This record gives sequence, C-alpha cells and structure tokens, in this order.
Amino acid sequence: MQYTTDQENYLQFWIKSTVGFLVKNFKPEQIGDVIRPIFKDVLELSPELFTKMMLDGLESLLPKNQNADPKNNHNNLGADSKTSNGGDEKKKDNKRALSEKDLEDIENFIKTNFGKSISGCMKDKRDAKNKKKSFEIIHTKPIPHPHINPGDSCECGHGKMYDTGEPKQETILNYIPGKLIKVRHSYQNLRCSGCQKYAYSPAVNIPGVLEKKSAELCSHVITNIANGIPTNRLQTIFRCEGIYFSRQSIDRIILVRGKELAPIVDVLKKRIANCALIGTDSTKFNVLESTSKKEDPNYKKGTLKKPEERSSSRASVVFGLNEEREFQGVVYSIGPLHCGEFLETDILTRRTVVEKLRLIGDLASSSDTSEYKIILSVIKKAIKKGLKKARYKGIFSDIDYLHACLPYIRVACNDHFMVYLKKAAENYPRLCVLMHMLKQVYEIDKICDNFSLNPQERLETHQYKSIALYEQMKKISKEFLSGSEKEIKAEPNSKEGKALLYFLKHYEYFMQFCKIAGVPLSNILSETALKWIILIRKNSWFLRTIESAESWANLISLCYTAHQLGLNAEAYLTNLFKNKDKWILNPEEWDPIGFLHRHERQGPLPRELTSHLYKGPVVESYSQLA
Repeated sequence: MQYTTDQENYLQFWIKSTVGFLVKNFKPEQIGDVIRPIFKDVLELSPELFTKMMLDGLESLLPKNQNADPKNNHNNLGADSKTSNGGDEKKKDNKRALSEKDLEDIENFIKTNFGKSISGCMKDKRDAKNKKKSFEIIHTKPIPHPHINPGDSCECGHGKMYDTGEPKQETILNYIPGKLIKVRHSYQNLRCSGCQKYAYSPAVNIPGVLEKKSAELCSHVITNIANGIPTNRLQTIFRCEGIYFSRQSIDRIILVRGKELAPIVDVLKKRIANCALIGTDSTKFNVLESTSKKEDPNYKKGTLKKPEERSSSRASVVFGLNEEREFQGVVYSIGPLHCGEFLETDILTRRTVVEKLRLIGDLASSSDTSEYKIILSVIKKAIKKGLKKARYKGIFSDIDYLHACLPYIRVACNDHFMVYLKKAAENYPRLCVLMHMLKQVYEIDKICDNFSLNPQERLETHQYKSIALYEQMKKISKEFLSGSEKEIKAEPNSKEGKALLYFLKHYEYFMQFCKIAGVPLSNILSETALKWIILIRKNSWFLRTIESAESWANLISLCYTAHQLGLNAEAYLTNLFKNKDKWILNPEEWDPIGFLHRHERQGPLPRELTSHLYKGPVVESYSQLA
C-alpha cells in the first residue's frame, strides 16, 4: 500500500506538529513510548517515510537563519526570543528548552530504531540542495614531475622512486570555441620510371559541398540565421574566434541552399494542404526590392491590386494539424503576397482531400481567398436585404447552398478577443466578468489536455460546459451595449464598445470549437511560429531581393518544423545536403515528417538527430498568461 500525495501532505503536517509537542513537553526517553502507539500503522507500512517526516519535524524546530549542525543550536530550541521595552524583559515561556543531552538522546533513539541520524539527514539534504552542475571531463592531461622520474634514487638514499598510480588531480573548467578547419585532400601522384607518364589518384566525391564549403558548415550557418542571428553578427562571432568569413559567403549559402531545398518545401506544403485544420497569420516585413519601387499616389486609394505593383511586403505563416490535432508542419512566405493570396496560390491548389477545410486566423479580409470573399459578400447582401435567395454568378441560389459552397469553414481565435478585453478592462473594469468567464473556458480545455481526451470527447465536453458560458457572455455583452437600469450603456466607439461588437459580430466563428471536433480554441501555434520572423525583422531589418526572401522562407520552414517535431535542425539539414542524390528521386520521405517516420521504422532516433532543447510545441495561450 502506498500513500497518495494528499495523504502524505496531511501525514507530514500531523507528524511535524506532534513531534514539536513531544519534544517540548516530554523527556527523550518517553518519546519512543508515546510515538509507537500513535503512528503504529505508519511504522508498519512505511518506516522510511515516517523517519523522513520526523526528521523534517525536528529540523523545523531549528533556527531558520542557521545552517549549522543542530547540536550547535540546542540553546535556541524551545525558547522564545527576548525583547526589550524600556529596559523591561518579557517573561520567558514556561516551556522547557532542549539541552544538548536531550538532543543527543532523541538522535540516538531515531538512529537506533531507524538507522539514520538527524545531523546526517540534514547534511545530505543541504548537499543535495547546494549541489552544483557537474561537467563531463573530456580530456585528462598528464603532468610529469619536472625533476624526478620513476626509478630515480630518493634523497634518503635507501630506496628508489616509483609511480603509485594515484596522481594528485586538479580539475579546471575550460572553454573550447568552435573552429573552422580546412581539410586538404592530397591526391597521390605516381610516375612511371620507364615512360615517365603521370598517374593521379581519382578525385573523391564529397557529398554536400557547396563552393568548397561542407554540408556541416552550411547547416551551422543556416540554423544560426534561422534562430535570429543576423549575418553581420554571425560574421563578428566568427571573427572573434580568429576566422574571417565574409557576409557575401553567408548570403550565398542562404540563397543557393534555399533554392536547392525547394522540392522538400513543396512536399511540406502539400502535406499541410491536406490537413484537417490550417492556421494562418501574417506581419510586416521589409524587402528592399519591393519597397524601392516608386510609389504610385493612387496606391493609397486602393487602385493597385496586383502583387507586383505593391510597394510593401508581408511575411505569412501557415501551419497544419491533422484530425488528431497532431502537428504536421509550418510553411513561411515572404513577399508581396498577403496571407490569403499565399494560401490560395501555394497551399489550397495542392489540396486533394474532399473534406472541407477548417481555417483558423484573425478574421482579417487579407487572410481570406478571393472565392471566399465573393461568396461571403453575396451572402451578407442577401441577409441585409432579408432575402432567402441571392444572385451569384448569374444564377439565383439559396443562402444555405451558398454557405455550403464556401471553400472552407472560418474559425476565430479566442485569444484575439481576450486581447481586446484586456486592453479595454484597464478603463472599463466591468469587462473583467467576461474575462473571467472566458478563462473558465480555457480551464475546461486545459482539463481536456490533462486527461488526453480525443477530439470527439473534447467536443462533447465543451458542448456540455462551454456553450452555456458563451451564451451567458453573449447576453451580458448585449446588456452592456443596450444599457439598462443597472448597467450604463457602452459607447460603440470606445474600447469597450469595440470589444463587445467584435465578439457579437463574430460570435458564430468563436463558437466553432463547440460544433466541430478537432478545432482549437486559439491560433497560438501561428503566433508562436510568427515570432521567428519578428525576431529576424528586429535583428536584420530587411532582406534585399524577393529571390533571397523566398530562399530564406524555405530554410526557416524546414528548421522550425524540424524543431517542433523534436529533430535537431542542424543534423537534419546536414543529412539533406549530403543525400541530395537520394531525396531528389523521392522527396516525400525526406521532409521532416517523412524523415522522422522513416527513421522510426528502423528503430529509435540516433542521439545526434534529436534536439536536446526541444520541449514540445507551445500550447500556452495569451489568455492563460493574462
């Protein structure tokens, strides 16, 4: 039989309080007779647990500001501190203070019955607490005696010196920086003594070499750039280690390797396109080739619609989850295309699954495809005029039929609503009611994660508990907007009014997780993936050409996906560069998901392919941190 955590906590409190009472009111030789009948069951089931808790109880009686041996602190046990007030001392407590002999008797009792002393237990605990991280010793350098060798005569004149085999050791923590080394291949040159002809050994085909730069070096440079280190800082890092590596060489590696891995990224795009749920997000990003064009004054009026005529560029991110809510990959795009245009041209054109897609995002018009916008505008006009039928592409169709013709199901991110509420709640405290109710929904979802519920069980749980909370939130929002005797009417143009109108306008989109299995509450995976782009934007400021932006987007797509799947991105890229002749014929097995599955079929992943920093995808949402 084992105790649960709650039982151990209660038992620890009980033993501590009992030990404190016994020490202060009984003699040491009487403590054993009193303890045995009280804690009879505990002693029989788990004597080690009882010993530990009893020692903790004795330790709690020691002064908290001293870490010395308890025997040296016996004068402070059981006595109240003295306080002076006008020269008068308060009367001491009548409880008896422990003497050194009392403490020794208690220790002997515990040591005799349980085989461990108080001071030894406390010393082990302090050593474990203060234990420092140990580093692996990778090199032992023998240092011989400068004047005496084994076999030499001793100064005493009676014997000879010999090696005892137990050297005096001193460990020094050292740092060995990364080094670039040049490997010179020396091809053998043979010559005939008769005809004087030369015969050189054939050249060795080294896989993965780009312009005399190895695959390992290229992977190291790319992963550093993907993790947020700009090229000028990476050049400085190399220079501090005595290596001159120009920025042009770094840019050349990114440009050429990004184009080389385009077939692998195409496989990743196809895998994401066939997912059950796709999340999107975008942010601003500077590309000099697009911003250097002369701006047309009509651009601000919205007359320039073509991507090649735009003077600004965007960075978009698209991730995919399968029906079991398992991560499938992330694809980035940097260029003039908006998120919806990138989704329409590069992702949805590769979709072969008949099932309707779920798309989660920020509900911005730039995140939707052109087909979705056209059908939705017709539906909105028909609903506004109160019509049951609407004209679409020259025919009259039912509104329900038009809803079914939408290319995907739109899902709203609840974190965006939480952001609206938090910003408005600083000046309008009554919105904290809605924040608290929305936080309860997130707690329900967290419970589903803790119990590892499948999508269908998660859906049933939210239908049973979350729908009532959302209906109550809708009712309260309408009351705040309309006003009543108890509530002041919210101003529509204020932060409070905008937050409430945003919730009521997209209420059905916020509720999709209660209608469709596998739909998440928030778009936190896209927000997390977008931080990689934002980090590069802050450090590097811009990219020069659209071509380099596309190459960089391909590389960071593979690096981030490999990282989220637990692969070592540097080792993964090195494998791709060295095995180009293999994956060029079958790229489906060499994208991060296919690479992982192929190695798992052969056995556990090698240690060099796993990421030691991996802790799983980020699932914390903004509302949980608020």
